[in-house]
This record gives sequence, C-alpha cells and structure tokens, in this order.
Amino acid sequence: MTDPFGFLHTARSPVPPRPAEERLGDWREVYAGQVLLPLVSAQANRCMDCGVPFCHGACPLGNLIPEWNAYAARGDWRAASDRLHATNNFPEFTGRLCPAPCEDACVLALEGAPVTIKNVEQAIADHAWESGYVGAAPPGRHSGRSVAVIGSGPAGLAAAQQLTRVGHTVVVYERDDRIGGLLRYGIPAFKMEKSHLERRIAQMRQEGTVFRAGCDVGGRVDAAELRRRHDAVVVVGGGDTGSDCVGTALRQGALSVVQIDINPEPGSERAGHEPWPVYPKVYRISHAHEEARGRQGADPRLFAQATLRFEGDPGGRVRALRLSRVEPRDRSPVPGTEQVVPAELVLLALGFSGPERGGGLERQLGLVRDGRGTFARDGAFAAPGAEGVFVAGDAGRGQSLVVWAIAEGRAAAAAVDSYLTGRTELPAPVRADDRPLTA
Repeated sequence: MTDPFGFLHTARSPVPPRPAEERLGDWREVYAGQVLLPLVSAQANRCMDCGVPFCHGACPLGNLIPEWNAYAARGDWRAASDRLHATNNFPEFTGRLCPAPCEDACVLALEGAPVTIKNVEQAIADHAWESGYVGAAPPGRHSGRSVAVIGSGPAGLAAAQQLTRVGHTVVVYERDDRIGGLLRYGIPAFKMEKSHLERRIAQMRQEGTVFRAGCDVGGRVDAAELRRRHDAVVVVGGGDTGSDCVGTALRQGALSVVQIDINPEPGSERAGHEPWPVYPKVYRISHAHEEARGRQGADPRLFAQATLRFEGDPGGRVRALRLSRVEPRDRSPVPGTEQVVPAELVLLALGFSGPERGGGLERQLGLVRDGRGTFARDGAFAAPGAEGVFVAGDAGRGQSLVVWAIAEGRAAAAAVDSYLTGRTELPAPVRADDRPLTA
C-alpha cells in the first residue's frame, strides 16, 4: 500500500502543461513531454488506500485506483500497468480525455486537494507502451461465432477487443474513411494525438480484429445482409465540444473567440445539493479557455446567454449574433438585456444529439428509439425486438464521456458473449440503465 500519511507531507502538484503561447503554436498535446515519473510517483503516494475507495465507485470502469496508485508509488510500473489494464482497454485515452470524476470523489477532495489520479493514469499507460509492457493478446481458441461491430469509436473498439480476445471473429464497420470514430474526427490533436489511436488499432489487428472503413451500414452496405453474415451485431456511436472549438480556432489564427453558454456561470464551490462525492457543477477552466484568457485577457465564455438570431450583410455572410440573457430556471429571455456580438464565423458546437435519423440502419436492423431519441435497449444492451442486436455507447446512452463509452463497450461485449455461448467470463462494469454519480 501507499504511505498512509503521504498526503500530509506531499502537497498536491498536478503535472504542469506546456505554456499557453507555446502550445498555441502547434498541434501537439497540452502535456507533450511533461509527464515526469518521479513527480507522478510522489503524487500517487498521496493516496490513502481508503477502506471504501469512493474514487473507484465514481469510475464507470471500476478502475482499481488505489491498487495502481500503490504500485506507481513504489515505482513498479509493470504491475501498475497490469492492474490498470485489468479494467480499462485504453487507459492512454481516458488519461487524456476523461474529466476525472474519480478525483472529485477522492476523500482528499473534501479538503480541495485530491490525488492527481488522471496524471497517474496517463503516466502508467504511456510508460507501459514505452517499456514494451503492452502487446497483442490473441485468443488461444476460436469460438466459430462471428460478430459485427458498427462504429469504431471508443465503445466499438472496446467491445471489439473484448470479443476478439475470447475467440469470436469480429469485424468492425466504419462509414468514415479511417477507423476511430470520434477519437479520430471529434477529438482535436492538442487533447490526444492520433498516434495513440493508431497504436491501439495496430494492436487489435495483431489480435485478429478486422477493420473495414468506408462501409456505411444501412446505406451502401445492407444491414440485413450483415445480420446474415454474423451471429450478433453491436451498434455503437457517437460540454467539451465548445471548448475544443475554442482551442482549434485559436490554433487556426482566430484573433478573438467567444463561446456562448446558455447555462448560468457555476460557482467555485460545491452547491448544497451536490454533496461529495458526486461530480459537482463548478466553475472549471479548460486548457483552451486558459489559452484564450492568455491571448484575449478574459474568459471567452459568456454565460446565461441565448442566441436570438444571426445577423448578416447583404451578401448573406454572418456578421454578428444577437444575444439575450436568460432566466436560470426556464431559460426564457430577460427583457432589456439584448446585446450584439460581432462574428465572422459561427460554429454550432452542439456535440452529439443522438443517432442520425432517416438512414437505413435503423429500419434494416429493426431498431426503435426511446424518449430521448437514442436507440432503445434493455439493461443488458439488447435491442428490443431485434434478435442478436445490441446497442452500446452514445447510440444508446446519448452524449457522454469516453470512460462511459469504454465501460459500455466492455459490458456489451460480455452480453454478446453470453448470448453466443450461454455464459461469459468477461467483466460487465455497468448496466445500460446505470447513470453517473451526479446530483
């Protein structure tokens, strides 16, 4: 275990990002070259190895955080990697992209100084790759059963890897020209460079997973034919979107950037209805917001504002947005608060609003939608009325976090394996109807 008093003599010290002006001059990651193992090891030693690890409960993957903190504190990076990979297929993704609800649930967060769990996770994962601890794990047997995975985002990749490793033949279909889904086309490189994705795809190919890009299932590829070829079908798919647009616009040379947020500005402390260890809605500054503040001298966000209309010039080009402050309860416009914000480019950073409508996939597979507009499924990810079809990731949950996508992919893989073989030893960290630990 870690030093039970480590948090008393070691202050919280997150890995420092590169200077804002330096990183605005390139597309490399914010932390490129910054993760120092001695610093991370000392921070891991702050973990108290709580009798009830609330950090573990806040993670949908059920990551064994106190265990790999202890190994990292001792410098046993191979053992730390083994425990990390026991619950997470892609820790180098979550170590970069997850907002770390585990840190808000850390007991030390009660005093405002949680363990830097996200930094430790990234350091373990990166060091494991650099040291050769991570390799392909092809199955020792083949089941003779075949699974189609539609979509190659984090949920699809996790489901595919789990099912391949227990011996099923898995083919991943992706309609875009390259594999990766939102990890490739929705996450900017300054948050996660594509080399990490390419490395995992190569590993999965070595294990036997087959990838077919440029295959629009329900369009050019008939979904009914897909069902005839495979024994089971998994349908997967695709707050931070606006921040990503801010960082991207600055790197593209934008002179000024404004981000409109209809929500009121959060407070700096937990609200009374958001007690620890739930993930609180507090004022947070992303690296992109920090970069904008450094360049513009102020936070780029305008809170509690609704867009009333776009205003253009005679040539049809946008020139401004007319905004109004809104009431926090019902978001209705407040009379007399209108303002005009000049703009030459407006990005509708709405994130993922649900699976596309009107395509052949829904009709050909017999999928139905729930009240939120996502594909319906039961608690075990099975699509009602569509034998052998399972739904995971954003396609069923709606817009969520990468850690939830991976957890759903792992759980859906367990459900598919049980459907095909009558039993499974694959872990199922979540149910389809589980919800985050939030107020």
